[in-house]
Amino acid sequence: MNPEERILRKELIDTIGGILNCLNRRERQIFESHFFDHLSPQKIANLFQLSSANVYQIISRSRKKVIQEKLRISVDHYIKNRKDLGLMKKSVLPKGAWGSICTWTTAAGSIHRILTYTDKTFSLPMVMGMTGQAFRISICPGDVHIGGPTSYNFEDILSRGLLNLGFRTRVIDGLQKNIPGQNANLADPFLLTDQAKQKRALHKALPEALELIHHSIDRGLPALSWDIFIPEFGVIYGYDDEQQQLMASECGTDKAVPFDHLGRGILEDLFILTVEDSFHIDDRTMLQGALRMILDHYHGKEEETPRTVRGLAAYQAWIEAFRDEAIEPNGHSYNVVFVQDARQLAAAFWNEIADSWKGFNELETERIRSLSREAAVLYGDIARQLQPMRSLFPFPSGGEPNSTTSAEQAIPILESVLSLEQQAVSLLEAMYDELRV
Repeated sequence: MNPEERILRKELIDTIGGILNCLNRRERQIFESHFFDHLSPQKIANLFQLSSANVYQIISRSRKKVIQEKLRISVDHYIKNRKDLGLMKKSVLPKGAWGSICTWTTAAGSIHRILTYTDKTFSLPMVMGMTGQAFRISICPGDVHIGGPTSYNFEDILSRGLLNLGFRTRVIDGLQKNIPGQNANLADPFLLTDQAKQKRALHKALPEALELIHHSIDRGLPALSWDIFIPEFGVIYGYDDEQQQLMASECGTDKAVPFDHLGRGILEDLFILTVEDSFHIDDRTMLQGALRMILDHYHGKEEETPRTVRGLAAYQAWIEAFRDEAIEPNGHSYNVVFVQDARQLAAAFWNEIADSWKGFNELETERIRSLSREAAVLYGDIARQLQPMRSLFPFPSGGEPNSTTSAEQAIPILESVLSLEQQAVSLLEAMYDELRV
């Protein structure tokens, strides 16, 4: 080998040796025998006078330890490289432009915050509407699980929504894609603590996530994050390389988070989205894109998610849950406030469109404005009809959704709301057809 190859080989061997130092003597011997010498577990069992089951356990445990050590070293190398390049610093973006308008849809609320740092200005209702978030309903049949509203393909739905607003994105997607995770409100409080996070495995996407967060904040834009403190969306708006901490805000909690706590929340999920650049998009294209997303959701044409029913069909699943009397109160009450709050913002969105829309000609302008006013009225009625359910099933206590009395009150409300949603869908389809002419 030439000198360069010898140096590279030595660095590789040193790196591997450093990683394997996380194993004790017996673990390392068995690990090397299996992965480097290619001995079968049966031969290793004979060599070390162990049972095959014991060898399998040691190999499995050692593999996990090695993966974790490799991730830890990768993060250390990332920080060292920043230091060598003179990039070690503290950068915290100002929060003054965030405003005070809030929503239970934390994805849209966080996107609205991020966009205040760009050269485009959108109201919260406009963000809710153009991203389709104001029209979402996703119900877990049976228990009406708290994870229903956020059970969708984050990368697809959020990136498409931001395209409707004229922004391209980058994403680190390290999500568990099976079924909705446990309800953090009902979990042992210890599981939400920093001590519990320290005991969980480092997330495999951590190095890439840190790079993307630094990249975004250095460009003056916060990053959208998921499940930093609880399973909701928030923003990361600063970092301190010396302390190896991020500054994050989520659901009213605002504090520093160690770098290595990303992806170690109660769901062990990691999802980061950043706005990369903006492009010109006219109002007509924006609204067409939004309507396509909204109608796809209502008609169940999105990517399927296990254990959830979405769109118009979700109302029937919700009604059946009352009849089955297996609803979990806390999660159900979250679904109530989520949908009711979204429909209030849907009404505000259509009122804003009705007041500002300018079409190709006066006829189209009046037609879209007229349909928007009708839609605003319908969504306002939906929000008002759902309001009593917030009193019946207050968050977080949840009331008594499995009582006969509650079902007798709630089912007629949901049936009436479903009828209004169906009328609204017809209006949106007419609007979509109008824009395609």
